[in-house]
Amino acid sequence: PQFPETPYPRPETPTPREGQTMSSLDDILKTATDVANAGVVQLHRLHSVLDSRLALVLVVSGMGVIGGMKAVGKMPHAASRTIGRGELLGALFFLLPRAAMKGLGGVAGCAVIFAVMGAMMAIKPKAFLTEALFVTLTSKLVAAEWSVVALKELTAKVQWEQFMLFFIVQGMVLGLGVRIFNAGGGSKVGAAGRVKGTDSKKRTKRA
Repeated sequence: PQFPETPYPRPETPTPREGQTMSSLDDILKTATDVANAGVVQLHRLHSVLDSRLALVLVVSGMGVIGGMKAVGKMPHAASRTIGRGELLGALFFLLPRAAMKGLGGVAGCAVIFAVMGAMMAIKPKAFLTEALFVTLTSKLVAAEWSVVALKELTAKVQWEQFMLFFIVQGMVLGLGVRIFNAGGGSKVGAAGRVKGTDSKKRTKRA
């Protein structure tokens, strides 16, 4: 049997609206690539004046102190205890002997710090300067680690800049998830908990 042709066959070429959408996505990707490349160029310039040992001291001490304070609730913000544990863990990785973890302790520390700084950029953008400072210092460390790390299978296929951006983006995605959760159901749950706590206090006083 012969079936009638569909009245609105799908065009083989994109419609004007589809073409505009694809063009917009291309423009966004191009802008993001240009911004990332410009940032990497500036990082390389900063690396030329940064001392690796000074960067290591600042990262370990800064992440250790700030992470420790957040982990015990001294600097509260969304997911602060989890972020603090991540910052503290990143600092501890740098203190491992070079022989531990097949010499990958420094790389692991950089990965953790990049991820938590990416999360902080999404959770607390007002502290962007502090986050950018630790990203810059950590990028100096990962660039130095990339030239001496024993895992050549990694360094031969992946550049340290790609490694850095990957973990920052992953952290930003997690941070955005935290913000969305707090703006939605998370904040309602917290509000309900506060109301229940207030009611129980009032009942206690009346008793």
